[in-house]
Amino acid sequence: MRTAGLLHNLGLLWLADNRQKEAACALNLAAHESISINQALQQIVGAGYCEVGGYLGDVWGLPDILVVAMREHLNHGYNGTNWQCAALVRYAAVMVSAVYKGVEQHPENLCPKQLNIDPADRDAVFAKIAAKLEGTREIARTLFPG
Repeated sequence: MRTAGLLHNLGLLWLADNRQKEAACALNLAAHESISINQALQQIVGAGYCEVGGYLGDVWGLPDILVVAMREHLNHGYNGTNWQCAALVRYAAVMVSAVYKGVEQHPENLCPKQLNIDPADRDAVFAKIAAKLEGTREIARTLFPG
């Protein structure tokens, strides 16, 4: 699951490196419109970062569980093979986003019921993410000064 979480946005990184102008345009579009980065990339590039990430995973011969997480983590309706991995990666990303936006307590309605996550475990993970936020920001400042 950690590897799936690390790789879930690989398609976005690939697009930012290999299709710089289009990726920048998509990021700008998403920032000024009420659409996601993935939707903006679909409009501009013709494929979202999830689709690109899944393709990269396939080409590189990554295990199916990782490819599914990369391709399907934004697809709320996905119920195929390894759906739990895709749903858990999506949920982890939602938790990180909530912490980044300054939410202090885990919003109860964010946890997909089909994952059957114990509320105490959920709250403990949310607290760990919140505790690591400033350290993550410091690493980002070190890697990308200015």
